Amino acid sequence: MKYIASILFSILIISAPSPGQNSTMRTNSVGRYRADVGTNVATFVFPLGSGQTYKWSAGGLTYMWSITVNNNRRNYEFGFSLFTPMGATPEESGGIHALLQAGQCSVWEIARGGASVVGGATAECVVGEDQRSLTVKLSQANSIQLLFSSTPRFVTFRKQLGRFVKPSSVRVPVKYSAAAPSVSAQSRRTQDAELNIGTINNIEKYSDTPCFCWFKSPSASEHSESYIFSVDVNEYPYRVWLNINGRVTALKLVSSTLKNNQRQKKGSSYTETYRSGDITAHITYVVVKEYAEGADYTATVVVTKGNRIKTVKAVGECGC
Repeated sequence: MKYIASILFSILIISAPSPGQNSTMRTNSVGRYRADVGTNVATFVFPLGSGQTYKWSAGGLTYMWSITVNNNRRNYEFGFSLFTPMGATPEESGGIHALLQAGQCSVWEIARGGASVVGGATAECVVGEDQRSLTVKLSQANSIQLLFSSTPRFVTFRKQLGRFVKPSSVRVPVKYSAAAPSVSAQSRRTQDAELNIGTINNIEKYSDTPCFCWFKSPSASEHSESYIFSVDVNEYPYRVWLNINGRVTALKLVSSTLKNNQRQKKGSSYTETYRSGDITAHITYVVVKEYAEGADYTATVVVTKGNRIKTVKAVGECGC
């Protein structure tokens, strides 16, 4: 089976200016942007034009208000983006609330060659009461730890207001509260080392059912018998099998963003959350190819155990 890496938001990386190319804004303009980070809540405020009407149509990245940050040598981007595939819909228009409903507010990890959504990390986009500001809000401690555990001093606010408009950016200092995340880079590496996601070599033991999913490492050969995880989709709640710290563990499905009978099209994505005791796994799937009775996917698996977080990539398929 041939797997195709398909990341819709790779255009964000292509269009992102290098640090030396960031547009320079006056000092008093920077004051209208705010970056405040605490332990359980972090807010990032963009100024907006009052009463503005937005227009969007099919064919690429149209609107964006996002923040980029480097944490522990990893690059992340979070915030709002509206990306429409070619031929999707005719032109639409509306105020800021209609625009936010048409797009999505997400957290992405930026890697060489593209970007992938971070499962289990969530962002919320909120318009101010006077509609003159847009706040990107992180309200989960694990999301804040993931993005700000090394207390980076600056973030970059990026915005694009139209399909053919060049993105602009401004570097903004981060203000940390007294209880801000303070996990050092060394501590983060130690935590990562204590939580390991291994492979499963006898996958048929955990997938001996008519319908299931099985996923390998993206670097694994087509004939490899080592798998990252398997999902039993025959009985609800579904179960995922993961090798966590050398032990194959079954976690039960507790939530999913995939709606009942929702058709899975190429490029679409959804996230499922599985749990067993103090272990939680968030798996985000992106469809790369459709079949009559299944599909091929790329997957991002984020496993948390206490204050430890581990992320792995996988490719695989589901079917009957």
